[in-house]
Amino acid sequence: VAVLTPFSGRLSRRFGARRLFLWSVAPTVLSLAALAQATHVGEVTFWRGAMAVFYATATIACQEYALRATLDRGSARPMGAFVAVVYSGVFCGAALGGVVAGRFGFAAALLSGAAIAALAGAIGAMMMRSAAGDAVMDGATFASSAQAPRWGARLTALLLGLAVPMTATTAVFVWYLPPLMLSAAGSGSAEIARVVMLYYLSVVLLGPSVTVLSDGVAGPRALVLGGAVLAGLALLSMSAWAGFWAVVTAMAGLGIGHTMMRAPMYALVQRIDPSGATLAPLRLFERLGAIVGLGVCAFALPAFGAEAGIRVLAVITLLGVFGYLAVELTARNHARPQQERGNGQ
Repeated sequence: VAVLTPFSGRLSRRFGARRLFLWSVAPTVLSLAALAQATHVGEVTFWRGAMAVFYATATIACQEYALRATLDRGSARPMGAFVAVVYSGVFCGAALGGVVAGRFGFAAALLSGAAIAALAGAIGAMMMRSAAGDAVMDGATFASSAQAPRWGARLTALLLGLAVPMTATTAVFVWYLPPLMLSAAGSGSAEIARVVMLYYLSVVLLGPSVTVLSDGVAGPRALVLGGAVLAGLALLSMSAWAGFWAVVTAMAGLGIGHTMMRAPMYALVQRIDPSGATLAPLRLFERLGAIVGLGVCAFALPAFGAEAGIRVLAVITLLGVFGYLAVELTARNHARPQQERGNGQ
């Protein structure tokens, strides 16, 4: 997914979001069906990797379609809807997949996923008919999205200080460390899954409200910063107490904090760079943050332990907030004298 992310946006503009999505459906169905028949780790790895390729192209095609379909480039509504749908699918799919796999076996669960992917393709073929799904030619509507991103201190601080810690924390804390910690404490697979699902449940329940607040009185910047602070404090709370309920509380707090951040962050990036060219780097930084965070944590875990890794994530998250605030305040103070000189002239 990380490797395909920088190219999927370009493919979506070149061939059209609708066509790229539909092209991704059949290989995804095939990969899931083949995964259901896999008998050893090599086959599982290969078909899961193949599925990831077309997952990347399909989801980014839908993301591009949602962003183009709205006329307000600074709104959180399209990304809010996209994030809510994707995370609802994760939440429901994980729960249903676990039930089906437990009752009928892994192959049945994977084949059910293949059938749902085929159904999604049929729905996409019927629904993605507007101009937002067409290819983007030079001089056409949305052609500005093919421009080079407007790099600056604010954008760099946003990506490195907020986006990367958010996705690194998701990979390390949601997918990796708590399942290991709970398993070592004697929790079973079903109990661990319920704790992890608290993170995704926050997106499903609070996502629409966050979108309204982002487009309304709060604004995306306040939500992104507030969410990052909440996420950092949720991780830091693990230093004050331990055990099952400590993990539950931290997971719920992290889910709420990241829900406050995800969709508003895309709106904030579009307000910083209205051309839309920064969205591809944002996607790339998000993926790289997850990979780097997970890799560093995996290698450092035997030497320093899970608790130390969580504290480091908390500190990095909070430092990112202060770093972004410092850059934002510096940029405003620098812009104010220039505006005053312009008014005087």
